[in-house]
Amino acid sequence: VPVVSFLHEPTITGLCRGIFQADSSGARMVELSQVKSPISLVLVPGASGNPYSYQAIAEHLAPDIRLFAIAPADIPEGPVPSIEKVAEEYVALLGKSALEAPYHLVGHSYGGSVVFEMARQLLDNGETVGSLILIDLPAKPHLKSDNSINDAELLGEIAEAAQVFSGMIVEEKVNFSGMETEKAKVLLLTILEKAGMIPSQEDTSLSDTLLLRYRNSREAMQNYVPSLINHPVHVIRCAESEFDSVLPESLGWDEFTTAGVTTATVPGTHISMITEPHASPLADELLKGVRSLI
Repeated sequence: VPVVSFLHEPTITGLCRGIFQADSSGARMVELSQVKSPISLVLVPGASGNPYSYQAIAEHLAPDIRLFAIAPADIPEGPVPSIEKVAEEYVALLGKSALEAPYHLVGHSYGGSVVFEMARQLLDNGETVGSLILIDLPAKPHLKSDNSINDAELLGEIAEAAQVFSGMIVEEKVNFSGMETEKAKVLLLTILEKAGMIPSQEDTSLSDTLLLRYRNSREAMQNYVPSLINHPVHVIRCAESEFDSVLPESLGWDEFTTAGVTTATVPGTHISMITEPHASPLADELLKGVRSLI
């Protein structure tokens, strides 16, 4: 994590809250690689909204590409923001930044839906889009509906992702299904603590924040229906994919572009593909995707 983040949030707890809750200024751009390069790539994170999950990729892209990630705004009250609304906010953020078109966009998981919609809005506004790269996201996500999955199960998914990301050795997978929600919140904190991601004695309000952001992201992604665009799309899949038997190589994105889809596969699972040792081959594919449209 960049030193500047620790200056603003000197404790790990504060840093976690800064990542997951954002501040009153709304969404913000985080530069993950301090390199001098004329080429910038803008990344939208997955459902957690954590931009620093992609630090390893930034290091492998340097010095060829500067990687920026968008940290989401605080969680609003009221209806869940749609993908279209989030994309509109992020497009406005791009306009206020020092970055210039063509905009090179990449999104992982939930972030893939957002960058696809950002590209559509930018193109409709007459802006120039460079590469559009979607990492391991089907055009029509096959998620269990929120009516059929409870909070404990969602907390379990967050815990599993944290374990993979941290490299934590798990001897036996914990089954959150059927667990009381409050117990599941405490268990998530225990797992995050063991993974070295939070300090001890953190209260369950952090679990509440993670759960709400994750649930909101799932709902927005499930409800999103992409519109047809005239721009090439590059899809990067993980080798250990759960989609192999049900979806084509394009993960269905060929239905939503008239300019074609290229695909690549990199090692790892949906989460481990962004971590070491798989961050390097993923960064190589990102570099190829950007260079193909320069």
